[in-house]
Amino acid sequence: MWTNKKGISPIVGVILVVAMTVLLAAIAWTYMSGMVSSPGKQYQVGMKVERTANGLTITYVGGPDQDKVSSLTITVYDTNDKKWYNGTAWTDTESSVDIWNNPTVGKSTVIDITGRTDHRFHVTVQATFKDGTKQVIYDSVV
Repeated sequence: MWTNKKGISPIVGVILVVAMTVLLAAIAWTYMSGMVSSPGKQYQVGMKVERTANGLTITYVGGPDQDKVSSLTITVYDTNDKKWYNGTAWTDTESSVDIWNNPTVGKSTVIDITGRTDHRFHVTVQATFKDGTKQVIYDSVV
């Protein structure tokens, strides 16, 4: 009755392999899509940091989203001495130089670096926006 031994099994084998591949791809896609999330709104505002003979001048330059900024937090770290500037002195404790509430374009501050002119400073500015979002808008070593 069944004299042809080849029959249908190669076709069934190919179908099973393709089905398993599609199933594994679907599982991998489902797993990976849960890991990927889109970043929130990226606001566009900026800072300018200039190094002079005895100071670092940090200036808010604004940008398209400047009206959405509620505050700016500035930190300055001396990478040579491993100290933070707290607005009046260099300390071992992490601290902020200044917090500007409702900053205006052109507002600036000068950090005195007398005696540290050959040092490198890591300056970071974090903006807090009116919707509660926080975003680093400046992060560089000068």
